[in-house]
Amino acid sequence: MMHRLHARFDRHGVDEWAAKPPAGTAPEAACHMMSELTPSGYSLVFTRVKRAARKRTCALTDLGCGLGRAVAHAVASNAFVRARGYESVPLRALAAQSALTDLRLDGRACVTEGNFCEHQVTTACALSFDVAFDRLTLAALAARLETSPALRAFVSFKPPRRWREAGMRSFELKETGRVQSSGEERFTYYIYAKEPGHSV
Repeated sequence: MMHRLHARFDRHGVDEWAAKPPAGTAPEAACHMMSELTPSGYSLVFTRVKRAARKRTCALTDLGCGLGRAVAHAVASNAFVRARGYESVPLRALAAQSALTDLRLDGRACVTEGNFCEHQVTTACALSFDVAFDRLTLAALAARLETSPALRAFVSFKPPRRWREAGMRSFELKETGRVQSSGEERFTYYIYAKEPGHSV
């Protein structure tokens, strides 16, 4: 089922829409499109992050959600009761919103355009495909995660050293593993969870 869902994203043309923006599009919107995780990769990290959060039923926030595939997969697979994504590149956010509407997932899945570092995470679990995030973005994200009391665990693709340098203090590494992307790249994921006794 999840492979069919991802194929529907492709048929909507969202990859081409984001990779080949119309003439006159702002440079930041025309940035390189990174491949995303495969359906099995999403299923794996969703299971692991819920376990780290000690939650069987909860919601997910995707920070820098791109075209919204993780958001769609999260609810279509029933891994999460609802999912919200934040995407700072307007063209990608628009493509994601369109795809979610067409897939009739917009009731439980939505994407908001905007800087994800400015929005408090109100869900127990979060995901950030932060492979390309620079030091400043990671520091801003760390500050936001540290001040989100509802957040209990998140998936990242940055190692603990990078998060410590960014100012992360109340989350500790719980698990690491490898997943494959749709572009056949291999990525290491890291599951971080808030330790008991930490508060904001």
